[in-house]
Amino acid sequence: MAPAGNSRLVLATLNQAMMALENADGLQVHRSWWVARRAVVRVVTEGRNLRLQLVNGITAPVARSAVAIVREAGWLTNESSTGGRSTETEILPL
Repeated sequence: MAPAGNSRLVLATLNQAMMALENADGLQVHRSWWVARRAVVRVVTEGRNLRLQLVNGITAPVARSAVAIVREAGWLTNESSTGGRSTETEILPL
């Protein structure tokens, strides 16, 4: 967990942490990743793979099963066929 520019180690399961953050704007984007919406600065697409670049420099993977959830949440500005090329998409502002 890294609240508002700080970093803190918390001993908890992901489910426990997500329950503590139930009112926060964020998504579980991978098996062991929950990401706050405000932490995402861009979406990086490489072929079928999607990653979220965060404000702290960390890149979070997005599970293929979570791509639709990220899209439905409105986190992507636009999508186009990349033909396997790498593309970067700025995240929509809050």
